[in-house]
Amino acid sequence: MTEFKGTPGEWIIHINKIEGKKVVAIASLEENLSEKGYPAVCFISEAENYTDRDQANAQLISKAPRLLEALKNLVNQIENEHVSEFMDELSEDAEQAIQEAIG
Repeated sequence: MTEFKGTPGEWIIHINKIEGKKVVAIASLEENLSEKGYPAVCFISEAENYTDRDQANAQLISKAPRLLEALKNLVNQIENEHVSEFMDELSEDAEQAIQEAIG
């Protein structure tokens, strides 16, 4: 399976101050912020313009590593033909990842 080459670690929704403005962003817990103070992953919006849609987007993006891990586990088990004995555990893991992503 191809290795993920993006920002490692658990991602969080993070409020940062850039050029005097608060911005909502996604940051990695395992990587330090860059020297300019920008989060390692992406920006969502300025905090003052933050909407429910932005929150939903931020929630989904912040759970991308968790979703990827759950799907990799599922594919690994299917490829190794251990589907029946691990199906309940894999299904629960996938369902939990989905719930984390959509809030």
